[in-house]
Amino acid sequence: MDSSARRRPDRNAGPNAYHEDEVTVLTGPSKSVGIEDGKINYEKGEFYTNPPVATCSRKQAVFIIGLILATLLTCSLIIAFVRPSHCGHVEEGLDFHEDVAVTPPPEAIATNGEPFPWNDVRLPDFIVPLRYSVVLHPNLTTLFLRGQMEVVFAVQKETNFIVFHGKDVTLTVVMVKDKNMREIMTTRTLYYPYHQQIYIELKNYLMPGNNYSLALRYEGMVRTDLEGLYISSYKSPGGVKR
Repeated sequence: MDSSARRRPDRNAGPNAYHEDEVTVLTGPSKSVGIEDGKINYEKGEFYTNPPVATCSRKQAVFIIGLILATLLTCSLIIAFVRPSHCGHVEEGLDFHEDVAVTPPPEAIATNGEPFPWNDVRLPDFIVPLRYSVVLHPNLTTLFLRGQMEVVFAVQKETNFIVFHGKDVTLTVVMVKDKNMREIMTTRTLYYPYHQQIYIELKNYLMPGNNYSLALRYEGMVRTDLEGLYISSYKSPGGVKR
């Protein structure tokens, strides 16, 4: 009987009947007959539900575990002896665990050549502004600027100086008063353009917990480089400059 004939169903067994050999391929033999001729037979379908498990003797298991441990130990010894104990830069005297010296900022020099006492880009945190009042008088023809400002501030630490931001201005009037409107005399005014700061030194100390006022009058120029108070222009759709 050829292979094609074995795959055809038996006509007398009905439309759903197939040859016994084809069913045997899908489900395995119909009986368990033990071990014969070096082959193992299973109950029908048992090969798919209970597959065989690989096993080894106790001696084989001990040998495999010992081989794995010996391999791990060998790798550990190789890593320990091959790795250098010191890095090259340490042997040359470059120890990165040493403390690195912080480079101090360059000395701040005011525009008049005197040392600028406040060498910090940030303003003192013990002077807290409470409110401002600013009046500006720009001349849009000559671009000359006059302005005046008054700021009320609180003092949190005893101090005899005030530092605030200012750029390209000249102070013409400086007046500091306490809460009773008594004037506190100033001794000098310094400008430090690098940090855009102005330093005002006082004759007497400002006491913590009190409020004071600083009144200024200053002169400068209206700028054209988009900084501070600047002037700009544009052209209308008709080409007129405004």
